[in-house]
Amino acid sequence: MIRDSLAVVVVTRRHPERLSATLASLAADKVPGTVIVVNLTGDSVPLTGQMEIVGPPTLSLSHAVDRAIADSSAETVWVLRDDTSVRPGAFAALASILDTSPSVGVVGPKQMDAQSPVTIREMGESMTRSGYALQIAERELDQAQFDRTTDVLAVGEAGMLVRRSVWTSLNGFDPALPALGGALDFCFRARSAGWLVEVVPAAVIDTAVTSFEALVGDVTESQAEREEARARAHRVLVYGPSLVRPFRAFGLTFAALIRGFGRFLRKRANPFAEWRGSVAGVLDLGAIARSHRSYRAMMTNPAAGGRLFVSSSDLRHRRAMQRDDELAKQEAADVAPRLEFRSAAMWFTGIATVLGMVLGGRFLGSTALSGGALIPMPATVTEAWDAIGATWSDVAGGMNGAPDGFAALMGIVGSLTWWNPNLIVVTLFAFAIPLSFVAGFIGAGSLTTHSRVAIVVGAGWALLPTLHVAISEGRITAVLAHIALPLFARAIMGSTILSLGWASILGAIVWVSVPALAPAIVTVVIIRAVTGTPTAMFALALPLAFEWPRLIESISNPAAYFADRGVPFPTGAPHGVVSLTLWPTIPSFPGVDTEIATLVTFVVVAVCLSLTVIAVVVAENPRVGALLLPGAIALLTWAALGPLTLATADGQPVGLFPGPLYDVVWFGLLSGAAITISAIRFAAGFLAPIAVAVIAAVGFVPLTAVATGMSLVSPSSVRTLPAYVQAETTVHPGGATLILTPTADGIRAELQRDAGVTLVEWTAAAATRRTLAEHESAIAELAANLIVESDFDVAAAVAEAGIRFLVLEAPPTAPEVSAIASHAGLTSVGVTDRGILWRVNEMIEASPVNRSPDLTFRVILGLIGLVTLIAAIPTSLPRRRPVMDDLAPVTGEGDDEHS
Repeated sequence: MIRDSLAVVVVTRRHPERLSATLASLAADKVPGTVIVVNLTGDSVPLTGQMEIVGPPTLSLSHAVDRAIADSSAETVWVLRDDTSVRPGAFAALASILDTSPSVGVVGPKQMDAQSPVTIREMGESMTRSGYALQIAERELDQAQFDRTTDVLAVGEAGMLVRRSVWTSLNGFDPALPALGGALDFCFRARSAGWLVEVVPAAVIDTAVTSFEALVGDVTESQAEREEARARAHRVLVYGPSLVRPFRAFGLTFAALIRGFGRFLRKRANPFAEWRGSVAGVLDLGAIARSHRSYRAMMTNPAAGGRLFVSSSDLRHRRAMQRDDELAKQEAADVAPRLEFRSAAMWFTGIATVLGMVLGGRFLGSTALSGGALIPMPATVTEAWDAIGATWSDVAGGMNGAPDGFAALMGIVGSLTWWNPNLIVVTLFAFAIPLSFVAGFIGAGSLTTHSRVAIVVGAGWALLPTLHVAISEGRITAVLAHIALPLFARAIMGSTILSLGWASILGAIVWVSVPALAPAIVTVVIIRAVTGTPTAMFALALPLAFEWPRLIESISNPAAYFADRGVPFPTGAPHGVVSLTLWPTIPSFPGVDTEIATLVTFVVVAVCLSLTVIAVVVAENPRVGALLLPGAIALLTWAALGPLTLATADGQPVGLFPGPLYDVVWFGLLSGAAITISAIRFAAGFLAPIAVAVIAAVGFVPLTAVATGMSLVSPSSVRTLPAYVQAETTVHPGGATLILTPTADGIRAELQRDAGVTLVEWTAAAATRRTLAEHESAIAELAANLIVESDFDVAAAVAEAGIRFLVLEAPPTAPEVSAIASHAGLTSVGVTDRGILWRVNEMIEASPVNRSPDLTFRVILGLIGLVTLIAAIPTSLPRRRPVMDDLAPVTGEGDDEHS
């Protein structure tokens, strides 16, 4: 009889406070035999006459049992933990099976959840033929639906009753599986040795934690997945033939890696935990060899338990149920309401589109745009992609520099319209108003769920002078930042992988386009990481991947790093007190003096600021207040960098364009004003349109600049040089074209190679250089001698500079025409759309130029960009139930409609 020779081994490790309950339940069930408590807590435990054996906390459960029965002659061992509680009759039910069935070597009870006594925690274990471990019944309500199941592949360690002869012959649990899978492996080896394993539904115990938690304490999902994968790899390699072990090891790790990428694409947590566990299990070669020898030595029935394996169809069914359960948990946790883009938003987007087409109609149908700070993009997508990681720029006759982040960004953006990279620039300028409205509307979702507020913010954002001054002056960097800023604000407030992916992409667009916004972006991300989720720091990965070469290059001149990207262009931004108008130029209204216009602008800013303070203090919307912090940082950045000369254009000093910096402030002011206005129930219906009308009125001049022809930007050809030059350079690449432009006090000389300089070749290094290179001084001397009649040796000078063509941007009657024509070695081609063209008579051999890209930059940007892009791709279905707005945090807008 089992009762006559029994050792009850209770292992206490992490829950000594529960040990008393465990011992009391044994006494209540009148369990016979010697109770041996193995104390692994590192401290004393309260005992009432039980035998105690002390061991280190790191001792495995198997070794703890071995120590407990070393001096015992008991023929049966009952293994319990300190988190278990035995229900009445449990031992009797287990013992009856061993008493009546000599072929049964191991039996186990039905394990219930101690926190939910009607829920099954575990009732037998099994696995697939590929080694995946599964619970026969787990986290299911006990309705006796599994009570007919007795013959199982394995039982759990908690409550396991095992014959000592079986335990001894198998040497207990495998030492290579101390945390997870030890009981499954032990029972499988017992079956392989000819013993049967049964679960006894009538024997019930309560367990508070899993076997893994009992060993290591609180377990993260990543730890559990990693340990399960390690145990599976160990089982597969131990039970299989030695000859195929290398192939199985490769298959395990490769399949886990593929599944990891699949999980990563689906935005699952800990995507590569299984792969790390598989690698750890495969590389434990010594443990695998020892376990395999032991298994082969005692194996008498290789096919034992084969019918008890989980079939592939059952596995698919279980996984489908698990996916549904995970989705239900996600939706249950997703209770935050969101700003929906519904019919009202669509109508206003249509209105903004019509307004944009009316005001920017001159741009529609253009193949390219140029003027002000804008020049055409490359003509082909291949040339646009060549700018990614390029270290050579054709500006100023050619120069080397660090890979430019903005050039790389425009190369990527240009590929969106691969048939004509310039088309994306045309689209951006022509539809800047509707794009800004949508961006402002979506960005408002970081503050409110009320569409009325978001519509006011979007409308104001689309009409701001900071946008339209940038459009009229061709500042594509400011336009990109204006559209991306609100979207970045919305994305950085999220905590999902999808939100962080978009935050990184949008943060990169803002940072790379306007480096002066980098301090504000870094501050926002750090605050979000500290107050929200640390993974928010991922948002800085892609911006740094774009900018790290330029950051290193700017160590010697840090201020130059913050210069505007693209073509340098002077700004008329006011400084001092007038800059508090948040206007990128001197405020001006039709028929109104500058002083009055400035005063009116001050009033607008003051009113918006007052309404924003009300939104923060009265409406208790702290997020609006949080937006003022990056706004303050932006103003401090402007105060520090605004007076500095950061670049030069045609010899003129070029400072920072403050539009994007003001945008950060304006977004906070617009949001706060819109929230306060919408909270005034009796007046919100007419105050909101008035507010939008005021913004449109004070920004009338820049708003209508394109429509009235006052814009510096106009439709142009994709070519930056005459067609004749482009055709010749296609056949004979490498030649240079000298462009001479008469000015009031002299002449401007510019050397362009091949088909001409494009937007992506205006790197930050070229724009912020402080001194002229030796070849630039030679070009200046050549230009000075060309416009006067002299005996200057033109042929030698142009040969040294590699010049094949000369363009004079002047009318045919200009005095410079005759002076240039007087020099030998030049042949007039004629008048072109760019000016008067001459060709050098002798064929000039172009000097070889190293245009090899920086491969390190491309690899780093490519890898981080790929990870970020994958993170930003939505892979989950929309939630299947609406979330009521009464769950929204207090925003002070009132309970208006949410259409």
